[in-house]
Amino acid sequence: MVDRGLINRKIVLLAQAKKELQGYGIKSLDGFKKNHKDQKAAQKILQEMVEICMDIGKHIIADEGFRFPEDSKDIFAVLNENSVLSKKTAQIMCNMVGFRNIVVHLYEKIDLEIVYGIYKKHLDDFKTFTSEVNSFVSKTR
Repeated sequence: MVDRGLINRKIVLLAQAKKELQGYGIKSLDGFKKNHKDQKAAQKILQEMVEICMDIGKHIIADEGFRFPEDSKDIFAVLNENSVLSKKTAQIMCNMVGFRNIVVHLYEKIDLEIVYGIYKKHLDDFKTFTSEVNSFVSKTR
């Protein structure tokens, strides 16, 4: 049975991180490229957001007894296989894990246009993830 309290706490952390990131008010790619502080903050907060999603996924997988994921990206495939996430959301989150891996392991090769693109166009993907998780958790009563 899914630990609803734990999942809810993680979702709150995710929302807080998103709000913090949006608070930077990054207006343009040019401005972003010139502001090292915003670059580092955005990368770190996005990394944390992806890791929170991974953590939520791992808890659901363990609590529900789903198959053990082969790697971090596979967390979201397992969630899709078990109707926690839609195929589209699972693929988006797999891509986010790829981004997170670059931030963590290849930080010297981070493409600022990708970071900015996630900031401007993909923060709502985390909301979709949360919505689908909440829908699944509400069914596990």
